Amino acid sequence: MASFRHHLIIWWCAELVYPGRVFTNYAVLGDDVVIADENVATRYKESLDLLQVVISKEKSLISRSGSAEFAKNFRVRDLTVDLSPVSIKALLNTFHPYGLMAVAHRYSVRDFRLLCRLGGAGYRVLARLDHRRPRRYSRLVVMGLKLLSPSYPLSFWLGKGRPLSPEAHGRLVRLLRAKLKPRELVLPPDELFETEESRYFLEYSLLYGWMRQCLNYLKWYHLTALSPWVTLEELFSGPVVSHSWRMVAVDEDLVRFSLEVVYRSALFKCINQAVK
Repeated sequence: MASFRHHLIIWWCAELVYPGRVFTNYAVLGDDVVIADENVATRYKESLDLLQVVISKEKSLISRSGSAEFAKNFRVRDLTVDLSPVSIKALLNTFHPYGLMAVAHRYSVRDFRLLCRLGGAGYRVLARLDHRRPRRYSRLVVMGLKLLSPSYPLSFWLGKGRPLSPEAHGRLVRLLRAKLKPRELVLPPDELFETEESRYFLEYSLLYGWMRQCLNYLKWYHLTALSPWVTLEELFSGPVVSHSWRMVAVDEDLVRFSLEVVYRSALFKCINQAVK
């Protein structure tokens, strides 16, 4: 609703400045507003003053050179050059290949040597990247191919552009089946509930939905994962189900590739098989 009000006020101010013209030189995201027209911006400020709406001067940027901060991005030169800072949280996760690829995907890093330097590679490693790579950076090559060609099948990606041999495919399928095998559920202990009524309420509300998800996963595993014609894509597209009642708070900026823990581990094992 707040965004809609900002739109209405900007349209009204633009109509006062440019009658009969459609004004599109602005952007609204929540309570963030960018107006790329000095006359409309001046009228917008006057209108908010009449409405007794206070504009935070500390968070405002008035630029005559086309610089603006919007949606966590900072742009200059009429918004054509992106000078947004790199997230420190994202860089702290570059010790792991998933963290490096997350940075490459988020900030469009296409230089493989730069990516290796972000991961801690020194001049000796960089000098022999074209001849003999350590295993850590061979993983990055495999993962980088997927980033450059996201439409390729998973088997072509792991085979570095070539189909996997039947032996390698069978080995990966067997590995993934063992990794994705259904596990026992860890239910909350009875000591957590003060009364029998609260325990029954949890059983008929939350546990009921949780059990349906687990049964759906069990059905997928036996009908799809154990099928003799299953593909690698199908094994990585299964439902995600929690196996414990405990919730783990995870910072979304530090989640590697935003994959669930089981699938992250399984994917990493597949990459290890591909670089052998």
